[in-house]
Amino acid sequence: MTSSIKTKRSKANSLDLTEGGIFGKFLAYMLPLMLTNLLQVFYNAADVMVVRLSGEPDAVGAVGTTTAFVNLIAGLFIGCSLGSEVVIARAIGRRDKEETEKSVHTAILFGLIFGVFCGALGFFVAKPVLAAM
Repeated sequence: MTSSIKTKRSKANSLDLTEGGIFGKFLAYMLPLMLTNLLQVFYNAADVMVVRLSGEPDAVGAVGTTTAFVNLIAGLFIGCSLGSEVVIARAIGRRDKEETEKSVHTAILFGLIFGVFCGALGFFVAKPVLAAM
């Protein structure tokens, strides 16, 4: 009896996008992305509030300028993750477990290496780029 309960629980907690209706699964996929964007808006709003408290009248413009730069970097990472999602989704659709694991591990490794590289590059390039903006 406990094995049937475990099977029901694991089925209820899994999200198989390859079977059944798409609307509920699409919402489950879309809502975290929407919440992430909402958190980014709150982050920018908090920046503006802190800058207003500083008393510097031109500082609010600087927040808007840096937002474009941050969105550029975030967009680059989101684009890379979407590309890896396509490869992973195709492997899952083929039910190729080995290819899925290989794709996921490659995406994680690429993300770590690219993140460290972009962090190091940003440390040295951010000040000149923002000054030019």
